[in-house]
Amino acid sequence: MDIVGIIFVLYLVFLIGVGYKTMAFNKSQEDYLLAGRKLGPWVTALSERASGESAWLLLALPGAAISVGLGEVFEIDLLQTRQECYTYWP
Repeated sequence: MDIVGIIFVLYLVFLIGVGYKTMAFNKSQEDYLLAGRKLGPWVTALSERASGESAWLLLALPGAAISVGLGEVFEIDLLQTRQECYTYWP
């Protein structure tokens, strides 16, 4: 088995270990799905933003590239970089 296979098996063992360790914290399906209603507003907000960005990159951007052309990808990248510069730089 090569190094990639070994790392993959170790990763799977790690994930099963984490699942087994955290199994005691979940009493029901609702507790698992809603995290026991213990998540704060910051975690919820970050989760929403991550889901939105993921949807944009996986669904909307390829659709725009198919309908308009590959130039759309570079244009969106430039606009996003410009927006990040204005957002983070004083």
